[in-house]
Amino acid sequence: MTRTLAFQLQLVQGDRVAHTHRVVRHSVQIGRLPANDLVINDPMVSKHHAVVWRDGDTLQVRDLGSRNGTLLNGERLQGTATVNPGDRIQLGPDTVLMVQAEEVAGSHAPAPIYLLEDLASGVCVPIGSDRFPIRPAEEGEEPATLLVFENGEVWVGHGTEDRPLEVDEPFEVAGRKLCLREGDALAGATASPVSERYPYALVATLDGATGPEAALRDQRADRVHRVLAANRAILLYLLARKWASDNESGLKGSDLGWVADSEVLTGIWGRGARDENKLHVLVYRLRSEVKGAGFDPWFVEKRRRYIRARLLDARVE
Repeated sequence: MTRTLAFQLQLVQGDRVAHTHRVVRHSVQIGRLPANDLVINDPMVSKHHAVVWRDGDTLQVRDLGSRNGTLLNGERLQGTATVNPGDRIQLGPDTVLMVQAEEVAGSHAPAPIYLLEDLASGVCVPIGSDRFPIRPAEEGEEPATLLVFENGEVWVGHGTEDRPLEVDEPFEVAGRKLCLREGDALAGATASPVSERYPYALVATLDGATGPEAALRDQRADRVHRVLAANRAILLYLLARKWASDNESGLKGSDLGWVADSEVLTGIWGRGARDENKLHVLVYRLRSEVKGAGFDPWFVEKRRRYIRARLLDARVE
């Protein structure tokens, strides 16, 4: 049986372990801003401090031009360095990442298993799908949805707004007080994607009759919605183009269609655009529009620093 290493970054602040972050498939950007994959609340840590990523059965680390630098086992980083289990990545006088690894069966590290705890009752329910509905506390309130990504991120969506969650940090949504917990193999099934959840086809162009436009089709219900607002149509064009390119390259499932926020900002507002709030507002308006047309707004997926459309087919013209 094939075995591989599953890496974790154990965040040690002062004399306590504050958080443990799995390194699954994608790079882990570390810093003080909420847009990072691993957010560290320490004024000595830069907004975007360092990045760690897998390279086979090793980890690599690079400083991102941080103000105070990054130390690997006490030595200041210059360029990229290989990180081994047991190494210490120091981001400030009081913040250290301890690198841990264990052998696991299979070609990929196991996805986390999550539970949702109702803090009022103490009941924990295993999350067994990448879309997990949360019933509202009172009739008339809108339900919420947990959005579980294969890289370990969990977001909560309510209406057409979403935000990331951290394990063991209580949150309130739909009138309920809840907390995301991490379980073990006995707690329930791993959250798995349902590929047929979004039977949508997307056709987009920058050169329609009145400018950029996109057509979203629900192939199961034979329903079509045309998006004519320029920036929303351009966003869908960029997502459709990436989906089609990845699909042609043979990418499948959870790796298909992700576009970096920076690329989307440049594609819509031009080089030098960095206002992530503009993208947040644009995604909100697009989701609101398609929801009003009878489509599930969560086919537009947003995680830290990336965005994609979950589709069955896409093309650009």
